[in-house]
Amino acid sequence: MLRHPANAGRQGGRTLDRFFGTGADEVLSWCPTCDVQLGETVLPSQPSSGAFGMTMFSVYLARQLDALKEHFVHRVEKRVGLHEHSGANGVTESVRTLLRAIPGLEFVELDQPASGYACTALAGTPISSATCTPNSFARQRRQM
Repeated sequence: MLRHPANAGRQGGRTLDRFFGTGADEVLSWCPTCDVQLGETVLPSQPSSGAFGMTMFSVYLARQLDALKEHFVHRVEKRVGLHEHSGANGVTESVRTLLRAIPGLEFVELDQPASGYACTALAGTPISSATCTPNSFARQRRQM
């Protein structure tokens, strides 16, 4: 529950004003919640003149992968699984792409539901009580 909606609105508006002030065509976002709040809620309500695109940082990095690959000079002999946040557009796919480009890294698919914006969004879904328990995640980790 949002306790101070007016304050939140001012904060979001001020943040967008600062982004608009840069003159950039694209703003990178690290935080999935900020991306959703600003990119899907606040930004569409703004006038289209001078608008910019919001891009998650991992999506930006994946677009730069050809240039990044020359820096991947050391093998990383690790097995890695990805805890997915399916609601952040392009994040899961871009992170998978980046991880698979790292020499020596073995990407392990985890059996996990893809529901909601973030891991906390699973709390209200029927599948969460059956599959998203501490024991199920511990079992996944042991199988890696």
